[in-house]
Amino acid sequence: MLIFMGLFCIVAGAGQLVSMLIFWRRRARRSASARGTVTQIHTITRRGGRPLVTAVYCPEVCFQSPTGEVRTFTSPVGENPPRHTPGQEVEVVYDPANLTNVEIRGATEATTFGFMPGCMFVMSLGWLALGLFFLATGIGTLLKR
Repeated sequence: MLIFMGLFCIVAGAGQLVSMLIFWRRRARRSASARGTVTQIHTITRRGGRPLVTAVYCPEVCFQSPTGEVRTFTSPVGENPPRHTPGQEVEVVYDPANLTNVEIRGATEATTFGFMPGCMFVMSLGWLALGLFFLATGIGTLLKR
């Protein structure tokens, strides 16, 4: 039984690791960047939690697509205090096939390319280590018989 659990954990860890690498490569291949300008800051008030009312400031950015079309979007990532000011130039990352999928470089990359993939990588290694432990224990048990 331990051998099967070990093999399952190894397959799960390897599968998670491979899917994460495929995701990173596809995202890097599909993304393009452009310079944009913050046109205004939107204040979004959220209720609930601590403190009861919090305000976050989301920048609205204007940039030019590869076809020359001027596009405007409001970043879904808000901060308090605001990181950007109107008139500030920022780098925009977008999917050329889907110009509605746009973000300010650095706004979500910490979660997309930093913290979350790091957690997934550690989890993959954990699955692999657990699988090797179960496999070694199962094989050791069979050899003692």
